[in-house]
Amino acid sequence: MTRTSAHRIKRRVVHAVSVLGGMIVIAGITVGCSKETGLTVEGTVTPPPQISMTPVVSAAPNQPTASGSAVPSADPGAATAVPSATPSQTPFPTPSSNSPWNPSPEPTPSPSLNPSPTPASTATIDDSSSSYEPGTTAPTTRPDSGHPGPAADISVTALLQEMREGLGIVPNASGTPFIPPSDIGDWLNKLSIKYDSNYGTFYVHTIQVGKDGGLPTWAAVLYVEAPASEGSKKEQSSRQSIGVIVTQTLGGYVLGTVEFPMDFMGTSKVEIPGDLTGDGNKEIVWNWVVDGAHTSTYGYVVTQWEANKWSVMPGEIVVRSVSSFQLFNGALIIKGGLVGSAGAGPWQREATQTYKYKDGSMKLNESIKVNGTTAYHNLEDALTSEALGYWERAAQQFTAAVNRKDESYQDLRFEYQDKMIEGNTIMELENRFRDAVNAFARLRLQLIEFDHHIAGKYSSLLGPDKGSYASLSEALFSVKNREEAIKVVQEWSVAHPDWLKLLNAPFGYVNQRWDKENISEFINVVNEL
Repeated sequence: MTRTSAHRIKRRVVHAVSVLGGMIVIAGITVGCSKETGLTVEGTVTPPPQISMTPVVSAAPNQPTASGSAVPSADPGAATAVPSATPSQTPFPTPSSNSPWNPSPEPTPSPSLNPSPTPASTATIDDSSSSYEPGTTAPTTRPDSGHPGPAADISVTALLQEMREGLGIVPNASGTPFIPPSDIGDWLNKLSIKYDSNYGTFYVHTIQVGKDGGLPTWAAVLYVEAPASEGSKKEQSSRQSIGVIVTQTLGGYVLGTVEFPMDFMGTSKVEIPGDLTGDGNKEIVWNWVVDGAHTSTYGYVVTQWEANKWSVMPGEIVVRSVSSFQLFNGALIIKGGLVGSAGAGPWQREATQTYKYKDGSMKLNESIKVNGTTAYHNLEDALTSEALGYWERAAQQFTAAVNRKDESYQDLRFEYQDKMIEGNTIMELENRFRDAVNAFARLRLQLIEFDHHIAGKYSSLLGPDKGSYASLSEALFSVKNREEAIKVVQEWSVAHPDWLKLLNAPFGYVNQRWDKENISEFINVVNEL
């Protein structure tokens, strides 16, 4: 349906975390329309949701303890919370008994479909070296020090430069010998204190990556925010979040970075590490949130370890008003999609979307909306199935839209002939709207039967159209292929303009707007519906 401009109001989020069958389930509830965002890497602005990785590698590190002996690395998957005051550990909550949602089997998509765009990523390697030998690292712990005050240069560029120097990736600007951090978690936390004037609880996730799972890795989100200058408002300060990944290899440290949109609320985070590709190696799922006037937009980014470097996995994952998130059997299962603005209208429904790794990228594999109360909702479901390549299911849902009798327009609203009309109030309008939907469903069913060699399998089971727009079925009766059908529909639509007006009568800017061109086009992107 329609992509809209953003609005702004406050957002409300409630999160719960549980472990289920080897996965971590994170749920959230958000009230709040999406804000267009730009994602950057070291100051380079790109359109959403383009995110670039900048992996860099140091030479052989050595992280001794005070006594000079090596300390084993932290357990994989652990998350350490580092508050600004009292040290205390915050492990993941106990397992939940909630049953996971089971996605449908793989579809057979049409070559013309592209339900999930795959943005390009860039990667560079800095192979500057130091003289230290490889070693193991100390487990992540919390610091004893308090807030040391802001750095002179508070910027993402300065932070990354200090990280590269601290990991031996580039020579220290002062010319002093490289001494690696004795504790990566503590080091990251001190950087967070230094570069974030609004410092709060800090989380470091530790995992093991690589084919043998033997490479210690630390992942965290750092914030960069200079204190507001004297006399200025706090809202005027520029707060940026940046995801950092430090991996210790035999050849040194590798540093990967991911930048997110401006984050005034501190919501960007490591969502969950897990195996999404099925190769036994863990990827890292990151989450960012942008608040609009009435809706929060959630973006998910997946980073993967390949060829001794971190890179962003292609595949766009952006969902509005997320209410729950799961990683199950290598799939990301996200529930949401509602727009909170009153102008979005009452016809929208929450959807459960499943994203899977396929052909080198994360792709939308399934989208199931909650049950609707009208044939129009059945029509929407069928168009979603069509976009995903589930042709048989789409045909069944178009058939259901034609045959549905138990409709209710309660709590729905029409905008027709410049009037706002509540549902279940004008029977004549609702009957004509139902006839328009009936004719549209029959048309789309006939088109997919043409395209996918199931001609007559479903449409032959339908009775004749006896509604107000039965003449469309009559005009298509002798048509033999999609090309002929498109021409007939365009001419018929011009002769019957009220048909399109009725199909566009459901109130709300998120509803699809139909015209004589797109009424018979392929549905390429589920998010357009």
